[in-house]
Amino acid sequence: MAANGASKTADQLQSDMEQLRADVSAMMETIGKLAEDGKHEGARRVREVRDRVIDQAEKSKEAVESQIVERPLVSVLAAFGVGMLLGRLLDRR
Repeated sequence: MAANGASKTADQLQSDMEQLRADVSAMMETIGKLAEDGKHEGARRVREVRDRVIDQAEKSKEAVESQIVERPLVSVLAAFGVGMLLGRLLDRR
């Protein structure tokens, strides 16, 4: 009888191990799908941010161009002043 009980325990253990393998396999498949979905969502967000940055840069460029057209002398003097300032800062090294 002890052998019969041990056999049932071994069978139950083997059945539990098979169920565990199936559960782990299903869990890994689910994790893989979630990771794939997360990758696509991350890429979508990066594209959205990139598009917003490009739009903002284009608007800034247009604003600067309009300021240069409206006030060319001020723009030239500002560029000259910035150049002088950078020249002095870099010359100190």
